[in-house]
Amino acid sequence: EQRYLKNAREGIPLSGEVLGLSFAHNQTSLNDPFGSYFGYTQTGGTVYWDQFLVDKQRTYYNLFLSGDLGSGKSTQLKKIIWERAIRSDLVRIFDRSGEFRDTVHALGGKVVSLDGRDGTINLLQVYPSVTVGDSNEVDPVGSYKAHLKDLSVKYRLFNHDASGQEAQYFATQCDGLYRQLGLLGDSKGLTQKPFITERDANDYPTLSQLIDFVDQKRQNRTDDMEKKLLDHIYVTLNNLRKTYGELFDVHSTLPDYDGELVVSYDLSALADSYPEEVQDLQIYNALISSYNVCMKQGRIEKKAFDDGERSLEDIHHFLLVVDECHT
Repeated sequence: EQRYLKNAREGIPLSGEVLGLSFAHNQTSLNDPFGSYFGYTQTGGTVYWDQFLVDKQRTYYNLFLSGDLGSGKSTQLKKIIWERAIRSDLVRIFDRSGEFRDTVHALGGKVVSLDGRDGTINLLQVYPSVTVGDSNEVDPVGSYKAHLKDLSVKYRLFNHDASGQEAQYFATQCDGLYRQLGLLGDSKGLTQKPFITERDANDYPTLSQLIDFVDQKRQNRTDDMEKKLLDHIYVTLNNLRKTYGELFDVHSTLPDYDGELVVSYDLSALADSYPEEVQDLQIYNALISSYNVCMKQGRIEKKAFDDGERSLEDIHHFLLVVDECHT
């Protein structure tokens, strides 16, 4: 009867074979141009995923993976790590329980313990973390300012009760020590070469030198407010040196491993032996070191792309994985 209606339309014949080979109306799948196979969707569609693909919907690389106990979160992370490593991307892992150790060894990577046995990181070392605009040139002034800001963060990581004013004053004292040691040159830090970001690890001051500097300043201060701040800083730093000097009152001996594709920072021994504030500070130091490697890698890859030496799909990326990040 519908064929005789005014709005009747002729249909397109569809054989049973074609219908059987087609996708259902609720079918979902992912097929990134340079994606690797990761499994199926809930509707049975295949997933070929490229984490570093950017388009109008996926505008960033960041990923937060959550799920029920035993749902396969760590297994998925291992698959992501393996997939990026075989592409020759740089991978850095913060492993809370040592679960990724076998995966890292299978990939020929390094497992580094952050409890000091494999090397130390000087919290006063300045890394070249900032570039000039969109260029590949390191900005020593910008890097130094970023370092002073990081010092305020590090101080409050160890001393949770410190005020923002006290943390900022701590960074000011560090700046005074750098200038006293002649690591900056003029007030802008431009004339003294090598720049403060290019120094040898042993050129940077240690925690003991900073404590002596703060102690001298507090003995000569007459202003009650400044003296109180200096006293608090002195007590905090002195406690850090006496209790955990083997970790923090040292020059950096831990390599940046910029030539290693896969490096895992094992946090299990650190978590078993040290309190939370020491763990936070040591992990933050390792993050800054990893960020320095990331920036160095990024400058190299960007230059290669800008010069036409590499296409976008051949660029080597940097992946940072933090397992059990809620702990």
